[in-house]
Amino acid sequence: MKMRKCVGVVLALALVISSLGASAIAAEPVTAIERASGWFNEDVSAGKTKKLGTGISMAAGDVVNFNASYGPRSANVDFGLVDSNNVFTFISATNGSIDAGVAAPSNGTFTPAIRNNSSDSIHVSGIIEC
Repeated sequence: MKMRKCVGVVLALALVISSLGASAIAAEPVTAIERASGWFNEDVSAGKTKKLGTGISMAAGDVVNFNASYGPRSANVDFGLVDSNNVFTFISATNGSIDAGVAAPSNGTFTPAIRNNSSDSIHVSGIIEC
């Protein structure tokens, strides 16, 4: 009899604990907007555009910040966002570095990207903050 009572108490306690855990999980906020930030270290061939990662769901006016350096410093390089129709919204960098943001022109999915307008390959490294 004592064993049954002990098992009953343990089961009741387990039920209470599991329901508390479910309540805590259900109470956490869920957001549909994905953000991505991180370091990158890329080579971009002459005349090519290189996407960095995957698409990010953004609202018009949301900004992606680029803080990066590239070489050679004389290269003509654009940093920006490519939409699902491959339209590139960008800002041009000068003197081998950039520390600027690019705003999404509309609601949609955008992928951060680097465009090398030069006739030589470049190496780019830095951080993206979304």
